[in-house]
Amino acid sequence: MHNTWPQRLEWVIGEIAFALRFLFRRGQYSDDEAVVLFKANPFRWFFGSASHPFEWPHNTSNGSINPDKIYIYVGSQTIGYIQGLHIQLWRKTAYVRHFAVASGLERRGIGTAMAYALRLALTTHYGVKSIIFDENSSGYATKGYESFFQSLGATPCNPVNGGHHDWKWGA
Repeated sequence: MHNTWPQRLEWVIGEIAFALRFLFRRGQYSDDEAVVLFKANPFRWFFGSASHPFEWPHNTSNGSINPDKIYIYVGSQTIGYIQGLHIQLWRKTAYVRHFAVASGLERRGIGTAMAYALRLALTTHYGVKSIIFDENSSGYATKGYESFFQSLGATPCNPVNGGHHDWKWGA
């Protein structure tokens, strides 16, 4: 791709210039800009309640941790959210009740980047070995959850009412 030093240097300068465009800019980004910025550093855009940067809690209650909802904002735009996160430390298992990308931004790699960032954080902070997506979206069948979880390499488990399964993903 970038085989010679001049090509590499040109690519690096281009990437730096692209990043600098956003350094001092606040507010609204185009969808394409939001996707690029999120994928470049997913954790930068994780926010908790009251739009504060998300902090991974370490206080336990009976060996469990229930973090706040995670909202993913790029500028003033919500691009995704992770809700109903429950971590059972003794099982080294995390449960995710709702995992979603904002409408209109689906199938652009945001969900995959969110999932891998979540897995990295859960493994690093809590030693989690598996994540159970206990998705409860009312549009489960039409929003592509099954194909998304399959693309991650998750396997179906725990049949639930409504004709779908939970999905287990190894960390």
